[in-house]
Amino acid sequence: MNRKRIQRLMRKMGIQSVAPKPYTSKACPQNKIYPYLLRNLEIIMPDQVWCSDLTYIPVQKGFVYVTAVMDWYGRYVLSWELSVTMDREFCIAALEFPYDVIKHLKFLIPIMVLNMQALNLQRYQLIVAKCEV
Repeated sequence: MNRKRIQRLMRKMGIQSVAPKPYTSKACPQNKIYPYLLRNLEIIMPDQVWCSDLTYIPVQKGFVYVTAVMDWYGRYVLSWELSVTMDREFCIAALEFPYDVIKHLKFLIPIMVLNMQALNLQRYQLIVAKCEV
């Protein structure tokens, strides 16, 4: 069976794929482009750089959103949160949990690279200020 036959049969049966369609991640031209702060930074110890990502999982009645915070040095997940709505509270909770765990270690200054789609700039600055020693 080739691709055209599958397309014809799916069209005839009235079904379609649930796979993401092309161009689902087109950037809006009005959005600000933030500079890449880690270009020449050598990552030499754990908790030196954290990253955060937000993604979605299609389910039968909509989407489930997942945010994760990872350590770049060890490439392990520090925390993650699930939500059925795309609000910023669950992203903030995922970011605050690892900070609360390591805040007793005063010599660490994590640099957070946040997904600005989920957090506004004011909250980002507040979290970065909390992490500074």
